[in-house]
Amino acid sequence: MIDLVQEGRLIARQQTTNMGIIVGAHAQSAEGVRRALKAGVDTIEHGSELDDELIELFRHNPNSLRGYSALVPTLSAGLPLTMIDQKTTGITDIQLENSKTVVSGMVAGARQAYKAGLTVGVGTDTDMTFVSQYATWREPALLVRFAGFTPAQAIHAATQVNARILGVDDVAGSLEAGKSADLLVVDGDPLKDLRTLERPALVVVAGHPVFRPKTEQFLEINELLDSVIS
Repeated sequence: MIDLVQEGRLIARQQTTNMGIIVGAHAQSAEGVRRALKAGVDTIEHGSELDDELIELFRHNPNSLRGYSALVPTLSAGLPLTMIDQKTTGITDIQLENSKTVVSGMVAGARQAYKAGLTVGVGTDTDMTFVSQYATWREPALLVRFAGFTPAQAIHAATQVNARILGVDDVAGSLEAGKSADLLVVDGDPLKDLRTLERPALVVVAGHPVFRPKTEQFLEINELLDSVIS
């Protein structure tokens, strides 16, 4: 994986697969998304409100590796900053107003992409303040609450769609003969409550089981993030 940095900012990320080099761009305005798509990036992280031209560029992008581009909304990265009390987040008034503008575009774009049937993946932008590394399940939950996904569609986006976006769907992303045995076993039904994904009974990685995996969690952060989803 290669990160492209300009003036201290990550502007694009390259990942080499057996299909070639996948390029992802972090874009948070319609013009930024437009320029990135026309340049041929394969994924847009964050996103913005979409217009007809942008929707068509996502759907048919002749300059991208596979002829289309995917949106990865990363709602986990932005929504907490706008929904958790400012006294807790510690951000300034200017940062809050800027976050509201960016996040409203991200949410609108995710909803529009879903309605248009575009390829939407699941990612969290992991270096943000309120993104917990141990609870990726919150991103599908946010797609359900704010973008119109059903739980099944959100799980599908996090598994098979993500694998297709990354060019590894020949070995991962679904339970099929010949693919890597990557499993997450839970005690409940995630289609009824995505939170069951937070407490796996068993994780199998390439056929190797990890029973009752445990992670260090931050309970105060969990409580704050629960208020965003509920």
